[in-house]
Amino acid sequence: MFSVVGCVGDATAADDLTGDGMKDVRSTHGLVRADVGLKGNDVVRGKNDFVLAFSPEDPRAKTRLISAEAIMPAHGHGTTPAKVDRDGDVWVARDVNLFMAGRWEVTFGVEVADQSDAVRVTIDVQ
Repeated sequence: MFSVVGCVGDATAADDLTGDGMKDVRSTHGLVRADVGLKGNDVVRGKNDFVLAFSPEDPRAKTRLISAEAIMPAHGHGTTPAKVDRDGDVWVARDVNLFMAGRWEVTFGVEVADQSDAVRVTIDVQ
């Protein structure tokens, strides 16, 4: 008897962040929409920089990126939290280390008008 084990996790499609496009993502609690993309063209195995532009449901709400972490749900391990900072009109999560091939879930912690929320993308690393 043989069995095959992979690093995919689930059958849902990964978010496509390749090229210069941005993915429109609604936050977990619906407080904000975020355009999420990469600084650079493609997801790479190793360090990646993510760019986020926020559109809160309440346009008067102050919105900021407070954290960025990545996990591999199929393996139960992740990375150290990334550095986050503002760069003009966008926020950047720097050096998100996707250190092995497989499916990653990247969670961006967001604060909207003093309320916590999260934006998540799922990506496949080759």
